[in-house]
Amino acid sequence: MLGEQTRNADIGICYSSDDEEPTIDSNSTELLSITNSGDYTFELYPDKLPCYYRAYMVVDDDNIIYGDTKTIYADDREILIKFYHDTGGDNW
Repeated sequence: MLGEQTRNADIGICYSSDDEEPTIDSNSTELLSITNSGDYTFELYPDKLPCYYRAYMVVDDDNIIYGDTKTIYADDREILIKFYHDTGGDNW
């Protein structure tokens, strides 16, 4: 997605616990409409693991570009929860 020249685009994250290549027809979280480049963050709370997710960009309402699929495994989530609690995450 880096280097794409666009005037109008919507970006987001699509995810699924069942489909290893999620699409915007799966569960999705639209982040925002963009008019220039920048860094963006998201939060994802899957109902079950493993969870497959990837970024997407919709350009000019009909051209969908997907990023590489990544996976959250149960061990990853447990490690992050432990880290959150061990470092006083409730007080951040």
